[in-house]
Amino acid sequence: MSEPTIANLEARLAAIDARLTARATEGGARDEQAERALQRERLDAALSLAWELGMSDPARCRALSLAAQSRAEALGYDRGRALAGRNLGYLNLFGDGLEQAFQDVLAARDMLAALEDPRGVADCEDVLANIFLRLDALDRALEHSARCLELNERLGNQRGVGWAHHNLGLVHQRMGDGAAAEQEYKQAAACFQAIGHDHGLARIEGLLAHTLVERGELAAAAQAHARAIRLWGDNRLAGYSHISAARLHLDHGHGELTTAREHIARAREIGEGLDVPDMHAAIELLHARALLREGPEAQAEAERVLVALLENEAYQTVFARGGVFTTEREALELLAERCERRGEFERALRFLRRRVERERATVDADSRARARNMQISMGVAAAEREAQVVERLLLNTLPRPIVRELRLRGRVAPVHHAHATVLFTDFVGFTRIAAALEPAALVDELDRLFTDFDAIAQRRGLEKLKTIGDAYMAAAGVPTPRPYHALAGALAALEMCEVVRARAREREAQGLEPWGVRVGLSSGPLVAGVIGRDKFAYDVWGDTVNTAARMESSGAPGRVNVSRATRALLDPCFVCTHRGRLAAKSKGLVDMYFVERIAPEYAEDADGRVPNARLLAMLEPSS
Repeated sequence: MSEPTIANLEARLAAIDARLTARATEGGARDEQAERALQRERLDAALSLAWELGMSDPARCRALSLAAQSRAEALGYDRGRALAGRNLGYLNLFGDGLEQAFQDVLAARDMLAALEDPRGVADCEDVLANIFLRLDALDRALEHSARCLELNERLGNQRGVGWAHHNLGLVHQRMGDGAAAEQEYKQAAACFQAIGHDHGLARIEGLLAHTLVERGELAAAAQAHARAIRLWGDNRLAGYSHISAARLHLDHGHGELTTAREHIARAREIGEGLDVPDMHAAIELLHARALLREGPEAQAEAERVLVALLENEAYQTVFARGGVFTTEREALELLAERCERRGEFERALRFLRRRVERERATVDADSRARARNMQISMGVAAAEREAQVVERLLLNTLPRPIVRELRLRGRVAPVHHAHATVLFTDFVGFTRIAAALEPAALVDELDRLFTDFDAIAQRRGLEKLKTIGDAYMAAAGVPTPRPYHALAGALAALEMCEVVRARAREREAQGLEPWGVRVGLSSGPLVAGVIGRDKFAYDVWGDTVNTAARMESSGAPGRVNVSRATRALLDPCFVCTHRGRLAAKSKGLVDMYFVERIAPEYAEDADGRVPNARLLAMLEPSS
């Protein structure tokens, strides 16, 4: 499988633009739904192109992402907003906006998770790993890299797997484990090789070249640089590979001066017209060093180049930031050495003093940067922990699909469900029992039984709605519709009765008063939604809910009482007994039924308490 190239993505975007233009010039009625779909397709294409350009052309990546972000907001296209945030977060990695990068990417990751877009989530984990690498929080970088790797392996996304191994290699390198780093780099290279991702391979070759230089394998390092240069092609990052290759030849005397000069010339050609002061400064330094190697006649020109480098206004901000401190330091050292050789000791001393001042300033700046990064890292980690806590709390309070909608839009619209089943339970004689028990013992008993009810509801796919005193309320078929909601509700109800009976036997054996429970079910249409602004609650409303409550209050201890609507949906899977038409508050006379057991052909046991595989298959969410 080959990787999409920038040219392919450009062509795809141009083709969509052509279709949009054609639609705009067509006469007749416009299909607004199809046009919105095409606009979203264009946003996806633009954001994919921007993501691909992030490393090679950050300015265009930013322009495309900002335009797409604005358009996605106008269209209400959540995925477009999230992917734009991912792209902008990645770009903020390379400036002073690490906090903003984290906020952008964390918001994008949460939105993409809500949209069930694992590929987008994996990309965000990749960026988060790089943020923590920048902050020198290696444990967090390792955690996000591992998460990125796991997601991409599950998706079969070789490109993502490769970049995850790349990040893991950087973490191990920073931890001082060169062997582990090299192993990760080689795994990344294998992934990139398999899909023809040349730029990824180029990046890995550059990292391996530095590893080889550290081991003293200079010929192999030069070959790795050569491969990186070839793989970068016309990309501006090839300029940095040429700089590294030239430095290898000049620092270690590997190869001829002519080769170093060729790399310098090529780097200068690539950097021409680009706003990359660190690249230009490094090129000028290497040019001066090459002149010094040429002989006495080139010495004056080398010094002129070095002085011009140090005095160039374009480089001062970069020098002060420490971004290319080694370039400035090397230039000052070379000038001081030349002056000292000629006996110009006062001038040499001025250069050395400037070097010491800059080094001191840089150390101070590095210390401040480390302190700032530590502060940011602590803030970022705290924000991430808080987001995880909020996520857990929301999921404990609201159904997952509702949490997804709330995170995406900040609100949840009420939804009409044509078919659902509501379950109510109530403990028999609770008021009398509560008066006789210590408060702590009462709460412990309720907690024990409701915890068992929660487990049953989760196992049978019911959505717990709330507890009110000793009452427990749940529903099947919301928020995600399911055809056999009544079967799930009836099975859960029987199991809740059995849990209370088992607990009653334990209490009797301990000489304590046993508890009994009534359970009521009704099926039909209802409205579900979230109420509240500060404290959210997912709830249901409608006649079905009221009828279920009446089924519970009109039931009997240890029995499951259901309405006629639910009874019809339980046939032939459950055995029910018609109780007749009984009075129910505010409902008049209504048909009521006791659910006795699971029908023999759907039961695993003789008593009809355990469902067999046939019934369980019907209860699967996809059924």
